[in-house]
Amino acid sequence: MDDILAKLSALDQSLSEAEWRVANFIKKNAEKVPHLSVNELADASDVSVASVSRLARRIGCKSLREMKIRIAKETTHHSLENIYQGLSPKDTDTEIVQKVFGGISKSIKNTFKMLSIPDLSKVAMALDQADTVLFIGIGGSGHIAMEAALRFSHIGIHTNAFMDDYQIISGIHALKTNDVVIGISHSGRSRIVMRALELARENKATTVGISNYLKSPLHKISDIFFCTSFPEDRVNVVGLSYHISQMSLIDVLYVLTARHRPKINHASTTDELVEEILRIPMRRNH
Repeated sequence: MDDILAKLSALDQSLSEAEWRVANFIKKNAEKVPHLSVNELADASDVSVASVSRLARRIGCKSLREMKIRIAKETTHHSLENIYQGLSPKDTDTEIVQKVFGGISKSIKNTFKMLSIPDLSKVAMALDQADTVLFIGIGGSGHIAMEAALRFSHIGIHTNAFMDDYQIISGIHALKTNDVVIGISHSGRSRIVMRALELARENKATTVGISNYLKSPLHKISDIFFCTSFPEDRVNVVGLSYHISQMSLIDVLYVLTARHRPKINHASTTDELVEEILRIPMRRNH
């Protein structure tokens, strides 16, 4: 996990008040931070020097100097992404379009940087071998769960998706050792999703969590955890874009799992039926 700015966002919920102030200042003034002394950074954030040092260690840096060097590299290499800023009533249509697409692009790139390839491979193997795969989520994350279940069904995996409390609890109780449950919660604090993963663990099923926060409660109860990256302090009006990072992660798992299943007849059959029943035949001009 090399991207400091992405990691600051992922740790947002687990930071102390003082650490959050420093992190918030850094995210909003990343290009200035490499040029500030520890005392200047502390004063600008209205915290003690010790709080700045603690934050540096929390994000994996041995010293403030190392943190500043890494931030300097990120702001230099990703200057184009700095267009991703909060929306303003004075923005032109062009600026709004740039900010929305910039935000989506940055979210996906930062999510990629935070992924563990070995963990992705491990989950793909578990999905391939599972008797049942259950996707669960509430609200917008529930719609991601439904889409995920549909995709995995195309490669012959027995899947279900629930976004209703009663359905979730009922479905979890039916899971067993060789099953997988994937809980999706942007905040990582959805009570029903967390309870579902706890019950799944009791039934010896494999639990996978997907959240936007690295130190979320969902992380603690997941056998394997993936963290997306959508900076909440920026373009909140396009909150839907965090779903794109979630869906990108699902797509990766889908493709990795499909690779373990060389004979995928169901997907091609479905495509043929969709073409025959739901689409108007193409007319070619001669």
